Amino acid sequence: MCRGCEVDSGPGRGEIWANATQDEKAFQRNSQSATMTRILGAYGITFRELSAGDTFLLTNRTGGSTIVAGIHHVWASAAKLAGTEINVLDNHILLSLEEGP
Repeated sequence: MCRGCEVDSGPGRGEIWANATQDEKAFQRNSQSATMTRILGAYGITFRELSAGDTFLLTNRTGGSTIVAGIHHVWASAAKLAGTEINVLDNHILLSLEEGP
């Protein structure tokens, strides 16, 4: 599983965070958002979490935008906005994630 989806996807996700504190959840959520921002930024897509919780705003360089409900829908929506497949396993992106912000 990739770092962009690790918090909110997959079966049993509630079990993983059942004993986590609010601070731990917030830290992980911020880390996830930062990772998504960096990955999508490589494709000219901005990623912003909306106050509605698991809802996100994606915007491209030409002003196109979409609101996405659920982290698992981000990749397909971002690909439509970018006009190309989003390859989260691209070597350049993975290397930049390892280097840090």
